[in-house]
Amino acid sequence: MRIFLAGSAALLAGALITRAQRESPALALSIGNLLIATAYAQESWAPAPAAQPAPTAPKQKYFSDMAALCDRNYEGENYNGAAESCGEAAEHGDANAQYRLGTMYAHGEGVDQNYNEAVEWFKKAANQGNVPAQATLGAMYYNGDGVKRDYGEALNWFKKAADQGDPDAEYNIGAMYHNGKGVERDYEKALDWFRKAAAKGSELGRRMVTKMTGEGR
Repeated sequence: MRIFLAGSAALLAGALITRAQRESPALALSIGNLLIATAYAQESWAPAPAAQPAPTAPKQKYFSDMAALCDRNYEGENYNGAAESCGEAAEHGDANAQYRLGTMYAHGEGVDQNYNEAVEWFKKAANQGNVPAQATLGAMYYNGDGVKRDYGEALNWFKKAADQGDPDAEYNIGAMYHNGKGVERDYEKALDWFRKAAAKGSELGRRMVTKMTGEGR
């Protein structure tokens, strides 16, 4: 890294070192080291030029690695390790890690079970468009886990997930219409949602279509 002093400080440095070299080589070395340290301090204090922003790639890679480690730990059922790696990635804003962490709090995996904390992490992930988080948050509102039961909010989050093609959310919307929860009971709409879910492989959706129409028997 280039070390430099600005303006009159550079002239003063040269004069001091030249004089010290004549009188004492050791003193000259000490003065030189002191000036270099001062230059480092000045360089770190001064704001970075706009054209040369501080590199962020290493930090981004670190959190990307934490997000990948979060998945490996969770899927390998290393929940203590997942609590640490998912926590770091989640705090940095990784939506999938936020969903994983919410799931861990909901189930008490690697952390103490805490529905309120689970809801907060599901919300963070859901607001970034994470489909499993949206569907799970809908279920939390439907059941009143960690939040006050609110069928309207449940339907809202189920629809957000369904808009992205989630079959579980489609089935849940069908169930709400079938049972008249948060909406007026409507078997036709229920059947429509069950069929959408069944078309994407939902076994529950297929069973409800069969039950309501006899189709698929």
